[in-house]
Amino acid sequence: MLRRILALSLLSLGAAGLIAQQPAVSAPTPDGLKPSSTFPLDPAKYATLVRDSYYHPNQLSGLNCNVSVDWASLFASLKTSVPPERLKAVQGLIAHVQSSPGKVPTITFDWTAGVINEKDQMESSIRQMVSGFYQMYWSMFADSPLKSGSEIKKVEPQPDGGSILYIETANSTTNITLDKNNVPVHYTFSAPTMSGTIDPTYTPSPNPVPGDLRRLTEIKVSNHVGTSTMDVDVTLDYQSVGGFYIPQHAIFAVGGAYSLKMEFSGCAVSKEIPLVPDAK
Repeated sequence: MLRRILALSLLSLGAAGLIAQQPAVSAPTPDGLKPSSTFPLDPAKYATLVRDSYYHPNQLSGLNCNVSVDWASLFASLKTSVPPERLKAVQGLIAHVQSSPGKVPTITFDWTAGVINEKDQMESSIRQMVSGFYQMYWSMFADSPLKSGSEIKKVEPQPDGGSILYIETANSTTNITLDKNNVPVHYTFSAPTMSGTIDPTYTPSPNPVPGDLRRLTEIKVSNHVGTSTMDVDVTLDYQSVGGFYIPQHAIFAVGGAYSLKMEFSGCAVSKEIPLVPDAK
């Protein structure tokens, strides 16, 4: 779980280097996925219920997208005047990103409308921001927060039918609050160098089916390091490519002051082929 926190921290730092709240909605959970009235359930069952509570692109093993930033919108929000030729150059900058779970993205740049003097600095900042985004995407949006029941050390039932899952490692703790549909709606985390909270928001899928009842569309993170606090708010919408729902637009704000928009286009996906046992 801590690796997800670190990914979000990297995203916030990348956004800061470069330089909105909807209510949580839970679609009904089919009867087959509802928890029994006896608590606690087998820890492995909790892991399954959480995994099935919102969309994960199962078998998605890689993304290849063009990523562009809406610089005009950012400069306008900052009330910053940028010379037309410079704005044209940065607006024409496209990052070509190849990404897969657990790996640092491969990023190349194409200055389609001219190059600015600070080319290397700009590319370094975008590389950090985009890398942080993909780490967050693969660990929070595209994957379940629980790999197996062995991560759960304690389950505390709640009066509203939900529960709190307590996860501990040698040097960190994470508590996950589930609503009555087993959807993770609040996280608290603590480690030697940081602590904080994560509050996700979900949107019901257009055609809810098991495995795609709702989609994670916003994450609010408050990250505390020493006496400093970094708040980052990430929103995401989806596009359909190759049978998967993947990012189309991402908007994130740091400290509630700056909003930066990314668009993902020309995407291709790679699919993990499940192994089929040999017939006996």
